[in-house]
Amino acid sequence: MTTPTSSSPAASHWRTRPVGALKERAIPAADQVAPAAQNKNGRTRNDDSFFTALAQQGIHLHEAQRHAVRHDEGPLLCLAGAGSGKTSVLTARAAYLMAVRGVKPEALWLVTFTSKAAQEMRTRLARLPGVTAAMARRVQARTFHSFALVLLQAYAPPFKLMTEERMRHGMMKRVLRELGLHDQMQAETVLAALSSLKSRRTLPVEWHPQDVGERDMKRAMLRFEEQKDNQGGKDFDDLLLDTLRLLEEDKNLLQRLRRRFQYVMADEFQDTTPVQYELLQLLSDEHRNLAVFGDDDQTIYTFNGACHHYITGFQKRYPDAKQITLNINFRSTAPIVGIGNAIIACNQERLPKLMRTPVGLHVKTKHMANMTDGSTEGSEVVTPLYLRPRDAEEEAQRIAEQIQASVANGQHAWRDFAVLYRTANTSRALVEHFTMQGLPFRQFGAEPLFYDHSQVRPLIDHLRLALEPRNMNAMESVVAALYISREAGMRAIRDGEQQKAKKYPLIHLQYWMQLAEFQRDAIKPRIKLIKKLAAMKPHHAIREMRREFYDKFTATLSGEQATAHQEGAADTLEELESSAQRFDSIDAFIRHIDVLKERYLAMHPEHAAQRAFQSGKAAGQNSTGRRIADPQEDVITLMTIHRAKGLEFPAVFLIGASDGILPHRTALRKETPPDRQASAHTAAISPDGVKEALLEEERRLAYVAVTRARNWLYISSPAVVHGQKAEVSRFVREAWGEAVALK
Repeated sequence: MTTPTSSSPAASHWRTRPVGALKERAIPAADQVAPAAQNKNGRTRNDDSFFTALAQQGIHLHEAQRHAVRHDEGPLLCLAGAGSGKTSVLTARAAYLMAVRGVKPEALWLVTFTSKAAQEMRTRLARLPGVTAAMARRVQARTFHSFALVLLQAYAPPFKLMTEERMRHGMMKRVLRELGLHDQMQAETVLAALSSLKSRRTLPVEWHPQDVGERDMKRAMLRFEEQKDNQGGKDFDDLLLDTLRLLEEDKNLLQRLRRRFQYVMADEFQDTTPVQYELLQLLSDEHRNLAVFGDDDQTIYTFNGACHHYITGFQKRYPDAKQITLNINFRSTAPIVGIGNAIIACNQERLPKLMRTPVGLHVKTKHMANMTDGSTEGSEVVTPLYLRPRDAEEEAQRIAEQIQASVANGQHAWRDFAVLYRTANTSRALVEHFTMQGLPFRQFGAEPLFYDHSQVRPLIDHLRLALEPRNMNAMESVVAALYISREAGMRAIRDGEQQKAKKYPLIHLQYWMQLAEFQRDAIKPRIKLIKKLAAMKPHHAIREMRREFYDKFTATLSGEQATAHQEGAADTLEELESSAQRFDSIDAFIRHIDVLKERYLAMHPEHAAQRAFQSGKAAGQNSTGRRIADPQEDVITLMTIHRAKGLEFPAVFLIGASDGILPHRTALRKETPPDRQASAHTAAISPDGVKEALLEEERRLAYVAVTRARNWLYISSPAVVHGQKAEVSRFVREAWGEAVALK
């Protein structure tokens, strides 16, 4: 795609920004011919036939890649930048060890972070020179958790694995209710804190809280663990902890594993948590043949347990480690690589690395999509485009126009496009525009429709009751927002209706003697509020509900002590207000939502059937009951940046590139959110360095987003975010210069 012309619907809106020196940063690779390998005695190693066979399969490795493949003894840090062929190098090294060095397949442990990646490695291995399908199956290519599960099932007492996240969530919600803490904290927050503790091998009983809130959280964790143990259950966090404990107690088992796994290779090493790193060290420290592959610039899970310092400090832990940097990006064009370099260069806590592009890597037309030889015939380099829309509505409209025009003129298929965003609520306007205009899309990660979000639906249901006080479906979430059991409360209302119907059936709860006094006292004021809402504009109504009761109900704080989870809830509710501001009446707003839902479910029937498949056993369904998306389906992909890691697309739109979204406001606040401050211990970050670490993590997110694009990159920075004026993201300004901030 070329820069839009006057004939393009978005011609007057998408703008180019010259990258100047940035293009020069994406310089061609110099020498891609590897010298002959030598062994320790200085004799040339005869492995030319192996690399020749790789080349015959279309796998052409340059000098640095060959060095990584040939490394056979001692620790190795393979610093693999975005698009540098990391997986190809890792699997080629495994094949090299077997085919050239004669290492038995059983001696290899390839650690991945997803089951899909493990399967992909086994599949790739089976195709490489000197490796048969049987040999590939004998290699232990597993995730940390899969490896731990196999060990515990063989050597530990029987247990039940809690595979469903909703099972853990439901159990924690019951625990919070039992302890009377359900009004003070969210189940998600407690579970996240519990995982953070366990990721650094700390059990709740060993935790020393600093304030009342943390002490209450510890009580919930202890009760949760007690109930889980009573059921003989383990969750995924327990697998790794229990495996470490097993190996420390059973020295014979540990020695057998050490003798067996002579070569350990860890993929995506930058995402390693303390407990995972300890497991790697435990199994590899005798022979020290630990090879780690990753990119410190793509560490985006620091505050979910990953420790950034394990990759940046690898050579301090292993002073004799060989470091090989793969800095040639085979995925993206030079301008895209240059912008990525400019963004990430502002981070201080990183290993030096400047990504480059090989000679001849340019934009490929759809007729060249499958070409990998670097040919430039019929191709052109496209400067990334920038948009400064008024708000999310205009942003979504311009993106829809750009994609429609490109598909209509035959330059792209729908599947070529991905739209990436920092937080799920940022996609609200986009989903609405795509749905109402009939653009085919899938939202990766199975996000619910915005108005069905657990934090949004109760407010929408209050508005529905304002229009139709006897709407029993809407009444369920209203009952729950009164701190009353949904099931028991609705049963009391229906019993009351059988005796005498009321215009406002909620009033029956006033006479339900099982309620506490504070619950009964809230019913009449709530009915009075619902009556008042009917005459208000929808965004005023939402603001009034938040002020009256909802912010307290959801524990959504906006001050300096808000947790990151609460900040996310605030983002969601502010986005709801922004959406409602387009409508003059509650009736118009509700009708829009109903039409949207009808069209959305027609386009995504798997969402309509979701609740009917809670067991996850229907054919073609995953564990949440949603249809497993076909990656070849001709649809636009919508996903958060976190979910996009490891993926690539011909064309990428990065939306919401404004301060407050990317970087998120949790990284911009004067005081660090308390949950982020607490989890910083996991990442070995000093209390004084948490704020800067938060900002650097956000910058890495921006870097990951732009480097998902192969040929076309669009960046959009709305001037208004959640109803408030917003500056262009500082990351965009750093890369393109202050001139990008259009007036």
